[in-house]
Amino acid sequence: MRTSLLWLALCLVKIAYSQDSVKSFADTISETKNDTSSILCYFPSQPVCTFKPDIIFPQNVSSRIDSAKVYVKMRLDTLGKVHEALILRSTNKSFNRAALKFARQFRFEWAKDAEPKNSVWVAVLLNFKR
Repeated sequence: MRTSLLWLALCLVKIAYSQDSVKSFADTISETKNDTSSILCYFPSQPVCTFKPDIIFPQNVSSRIDSAKVYVKMRLDTLGKVHEALILRSTNKSFNRAALKFARQFRFEWAKDAEPKNSVWVAVLLNFKR
């Protein structure tokens, strides 16, 4: 039942967005360059990393481990400083403390047209290698 409903929904989407409707939509965008009402969604510019600390392999890790990847989620304030860091995923839990330490040292800069009014979350992958 689920697969048939999914298939029906996909068919309806395919019919609704045929090549002709996509082409006509693209034509209207080129005609209204300065009109922002035709924009479907807006993706603000991402912050640029201005300072990335040197990632040093932790000493408390076993000598049998050569590398690890840690995904860290950081909350940035409007000035680009890290206020909070959380581990999203890690290939080895013994790297988590070091990853959080390095994550708090990052600094970011915003594009002048995209300075946020609130704090923003970003995710970074940290690669630890011997």
